[in-house]
Amino acid sequence: MKSEIIIHNQVSLNGAFLGFEVDMEKYYSIINSYHPKFILMGSNTAKSGIETYYENTPVESPDDFRKPAIEKSDQRPYWVVPDSTGKLLGLLHVYRNAGYCKDVIAIISRNTPKEYKQYLHERNYDFISEGYDKVDLEKCLNILESKYGTGTIVTDGGRQLVKKIFELFLVKEVSLIIAPLITRRKYEPLLYNLNLPQNIQLKLNSFTELENGLIHLRYILE
Repeated sequence: MKSEIIIHNQVSLNGAFLGFEVDMEKYYSIINSYHPKFILMGSNTAKSGIETYYENTPVESPDDFRKPAIEKSDQRPYWVVPDSTGKLLGLLHVYRNAGYCKDVIAIISRNTPKEYKQYLHERNYDFISEGYDKVDLEKCLNILESKYGTGTIVTDGGRQLVKKIFELFLVKEVSLIIAPLITRRKYEPLLYNLNLPQNIQLKLNSFTELENGLIHLRYILE
């Protein structure tokens, strides 16, 4: 792959990414500062975001069955969501209509439920299918790059997505907003139980103090 992948998240001092309120304005302003071509969002993160910010899921309209027109000058990223089990069935239009992306691209596997595949077809979502029971993420990202071009990929996902990308050695940079709190034991760290053959050496790229005691750290992989 020629595209650079940046792992981005907000974590507590003990590394947890759940169990506290995230400064969403600051979180996404930093994502946007990387000018990503793609935002890679975990399906659990995408679903929980809708459940958090919508009391009732917006109803689909006839327009939701049509692919949005994209101008050449449109600088918004694509949102790419690995979802082999169809967690986002009936929900993708929320992100398509949010105004923050060109469109949503689904990543699925051969054994993704037929109902979800039909849902994607009927609503004209682009999708990439590689792998059998689970998504073959590396193959899918290579296809994504060949089809849509190279560019920065920023993750907006939880532990499973981050773990997979690290284990595939696809990470170019780690961007963490450190929140000034320590979470309870039940919340596992973001970078937890990585199956790595050796330690990964990082180099501090920048250190920025933000409002409300937040700190933004940027590390690059040597």
